[in-house]
Amino acid sequence: MQLWSVVSSGDLWLEPSGHPTASKAGALGIWVGLGLVRTWFLVCWAFAVARSYTPRSRMCGRTSIHQSDFIFWGDPNRPLRYADDAMRFRKCRGACRARDEPLADRVYHCSYFEALHKKGKREGADVHLALYDHFCGWLQVCVWLDTMKSYLLAIFFLLLDAIIVMIISFIAISTSGRSSLLAHAPAVTRAVAIAIFLAGSNLWLKVRDLALRNVTISEKHQLRQVGGMRGGFWFALLPDRPEHEPDFQHFRGNPWDLGWQRNLSQVFGERLWDCLLPWTQPPRVRYYSDRRHVTDFEMSDAFWEWVRDKKENRFRTAGSESAVSGQQREADAAGTSIGAGTSIVAFSPASSLRSLSSNVHPRLQSPQRTPQEIPLPPSPSEL
Repeated sequence: MQLWSVVSSGDLWLEPSGHPTASKAGALGIWVGLGLVRTWFLVCWAFAVARSYTPRSRMCGRTSIHQSDFIFWGDPNRPLRYADDAMRFRKCRGACRARDEPLADRVYHCSYFEALHKKGKREGADVHLALYDHFCGWLQVCVWLDTMKSYLLAIFFLLLDAIIVMIISFIAISTSGRSSLLAHAPAVTRAVAIAIFLAGSNLWLKVRDLALRNVTISEKHQLRQVGGMRGGFWFALLPDRPEHEPDFQHFRGNPWDLGWQRNLSQVFGERLWDCLLPWTQPPRVRYYSDRRHVTDFEMSDAFWEWVRDKKENRFRTAGSESAVSGQQREADAAGTSIGAGTSIVAFSPASSLRSLSSNVHPRLQSPQRTPQEIPLPPSPSEL
């Protein structure tokens, strides 16, 4: 209303003095824009709160490559089989009620729901959430996979709302008397405080980490350098046959960093008109529990090159070991007699035609010919 009174006096900085109709139209546009921004903030915040208090624990199926704890495979208390044949090698390291529950990739402990469960306020609440980052006490939002987009949109529109209110308050203060200045001083102070807090300590930090770098608070701790060595994550590379042991390898760096453009599409969506809609979810949320994928989340190109190198090294090591064992078997077979019956020839890439010829069945070998005996001339006594 103070802005409207300023417009009536003709002192608004939208049109030159003497154009009250245009000034009122400009003021009306400001109020409509402020109303839309505030309404959109409330919508985004409502979606974030609703998804925060209805978390869904989605355990993915058996994948070929997944995140793991290196010490978990050697744990003698680990179960041989898991529910849904997941074969996951991660579990919560905190003292929570579900510490024996296997965890999928990028699933972390939620201390807020654990505290509610201990107080008896939320029975059966899931304490392990995918891409869990933190609990925002200002907005009462649990930031994880399903709420990340709506949470970032909410704080963005809240910042935009605070900036608009601050501009309107400055206009009203600069064109009014002392009483108006005192009336708007609390509003200006509150708007400036909210704008500084969101822009400086919350909005940029969360957009930088969650949207541009695709990393959570828990993952940032694992990526820190310890003793001059770059941090990273352990992964289990499962073999083709389930009876074989998995190969545990350590990847240095963030395997989910796809570049800032693809990281933004992971959070806000691939289409431009979906970025500002809080009720639409990006593909990684919709396809998170899809069992047809090799991994739970999309991985970087550097990670797939690293996986290919590890598998090639493993195949090369296995081939050299099989060649050595094949040569040892050939050496053992050379000193023993080959009995009758059909024998199986095990082909190895390192075997040669000469080594294979020693294992051919005796019936297929050409008979050995002994040289004919040459008669000696008679001795003189016989004559």
